[in-house]
Amino acid sequence: MRLIFGLVHLVKLFVVSLILVGILVTVGGTIMTVLFLQNLAADLPSLSGLVHKPSITTKIYDVNNVVLDELFAEELREKIVPLKEIPKITQMAFIATEDQRFYQHYGIDPKRILGALYADFVAKQAVQGASTITQQLAKNLFLKPEKTISRKLREMILSFRLERTYTKDEILQLYLNEIFFGDRIHGIASASKYYFGKDVKDLTLAESAILAGLPKSPNRFSPFNKRNPQAWKERQRVVLALMEQQGCVSRKEMDEAVKEEIRFATGGPGSTAREAPYFLEYIKRQLLDRFGFKRVFAKGLKVYTTLDLKVQKLAEKHFLGGDVFKNKPVEDFPDFQGAFLAMDPTDGAIKAMIGGRDFKRYKFNRAVQARRQPGSSFKPFVYCAAFASGISPTKVVVDEPYSKYDPGAQRWWSPQNYENRYYGSVTLATALAKSLNTVSVRLCENIGVEKVVAMAQRLGITSPLTPNLTLALGSPDVTLMEMVSAYASFANLGIHVNPRGIVRVEDADGQTIYEEEVVEREVLDEKVAYSMVRAMMGVVDFGTGTRAQVPGYQVAGKTGTNQDHIDAWFLGYMPDLVAGANVGYDDRRSMGNKMTGGRLVAPMVGAFFRDYVKLHPGRKEFKPPSGMAVVAICRDTNLLPGPNCTHVTSQAFPRGKAPTVHCRSHGVETDDGVETDDGGVRADATASGTDGSTEEPSSQDGY
Repeated sequence: MRLIFGLVHLVKLFVVSLILVGILVTVGGTIMTVLFLQNLAADLPSLSGLVHKPSITTKIYDVNNVVLDELFAEELREKIVPLKEIPKITQMAFIATEDQRFYQHYGIDPKRILGALYADFVAKQAVQGASTITQQLAKNLFLKPEKTISRKLREMILSFRLERTYTKDEILQLYLNEIFFGDRIHGIASASKYYFGKDVKDLTLAESAILAGLPKSPNRFSPFNKRNPQAWKERQRVVLALMEQQGCVSRKEMDEAVKEEIRFATGGPGSTAREAPYFLEYIKRQLLDRFGFKRVFAKGLKVYTTLDLKVQKLAEKHFLGGDVFKNKPVEDFPDFQGAFLAMDPTDGAIKAMIGGRDFKRYKFNRAVQARRQPGSSFKPFVYCAAFASGISPTKVVVDEPYSKYDPGAQRWWSPQNYENRYYGSVTLATALAKSLNTVSVRLCENIGVEKVVAMAQRLGITSPLTPNLTLALGSPDVTLMEMVSAYASFANLGIHVNPRGIVRVEDADGQTIYEEEVVEREVLDEKVAYSMVRAMMGVVDFGTGTRAQVPGYQVAGKTGTNQDHIDAWFLGYMPDLVAGANVGYDDRRSMGNKMTGGRLVAPMVGAFFRDYVKLHPGRKEFKPPSGMAVVAICRDTNLLPGPNCTHVTSQAFPRGKAPTVHCRSHGVETDDGVETDDGGVRADATASGTDGSTEEPSSQDGY
């Protein structure tokens, strides 16, 4: 009996010990589990009061609000769309596909987890996911995409927190604006634009089903998947079937959606080819300097620029499509390059910019970065300094050979006119129109080279200028933007305006955070500026730039060709627009004999001008300042034209200073009454705006 009682006592002790051990294990396990979960959650963010602001794409617009480019780092997100702007059918497509009990569970779906485990067990591999929309959002917002148990547990903890912090509709809105749709596309708004070229509010059932099918495998089910071009259709049918099973749509609606013809946005990946790439890089540099990388690429800025895409297209058509480049394809002549720039002289707005022939090959922007010798297009600064010193454009000078001894080099310097041709007695206005080198050098010497340097800098030239007589022939290296900016001072009658490419910048909420000021200053007396306009009109009317004429419009400008025909330039302007261009080899080798600005570049700029006025008719004439009168004169004598004068132009004079006597020096008119032996053009031909003479028109384009 004692033995029995002993055994019973031992059993009791064993049972009590087991119970105590079980309690200790349970308590210990619970404590360890709590500590483990606390450790997992220790560095998780608190969602209380959280305002989620994902990366949003920055957009750059032209002056007509056309999108030129979108800037983004890793995520291309159009905008954040409120749930009320997303069609209900689109919302149901995602819920039916990704989380059909979304509105019933509290962050995780135990039933779905068990179903997924069973499916994986039967298939002996992972075949079905169990993550809810809330879990996917938690992972996308806060966690790295690693496949570990600890990450999954952290995801569940965050899901509970999200459900406690946000309503279901708020979670769905966050999810639809965050989800990845392939090719760096994030958010329903970007996906709608990228795949269908439309706003979210316009999505159809068929399109919604395609988008809802993408998150499972964006690359595989992409409509732009060339390896399996029908995968998207198969996935669309799956989504529509799920929607029909769950009562989201009827069988008839499902069948109609399957049959619907889908119009995808053209091109897919890489289809958003940037417009005006050199201008965009120019703008991007300014944005990065002012706002920094993160704000520019992730904060959804709206950048409104001065560029007019229609004008840019004209520039590309006539410059890049000009004969000079047609004859030298970029594939065969990659170093034969050029640049084009057009701006409004009244406010500095850049309307068009071309920095080279092929941006994909060469990012170097020749319109703002390349310094080249402008040749004779620098001469207006010499003449302007002379006019500002009180010398009249009608002053008669002698065009004859010139030589000067250079003691430093211990040699004679003898600049020559184009084709070594000299005209004898001419006015300064005519000398500028014909680009006579010897007259320009003598004029520079007479007024002092320091005045020329000061004038060029005042008008907008910022590159270093060496004060010597070679300035008169355009020896310094300058940028195209400097030259266009300086010529704009003439067009704007003495008021210089800094070139600008940005109008304003707004943040993602539409608040203006930066606005580019129009910076202007008076650099010339308007009478001097207008005298320059009239003199430079002669370049286009009867001088070296006749190929830039525009019927019915006053056009002024200047050609330029530097030594050995390395660079060719033309800069021209009308009252509302100034444009300039240059061409040449990057390695500065010669383009060949007679490859001048008047022959190569003036035709391209002229063709651009003639199409431009069809878009923007604007002002046709430069308005003379008060106290000045425009009078027709004989270019040979500076007198009022007689009945047989064939070299007629017009010039501006202070009131009371114009000639009153008629020219009687010409007794015989030429047979056709238009052209004479030296290429002069009579007033009636000038006014007609013809496209220039049949050969290089008085091509005295200096070296």
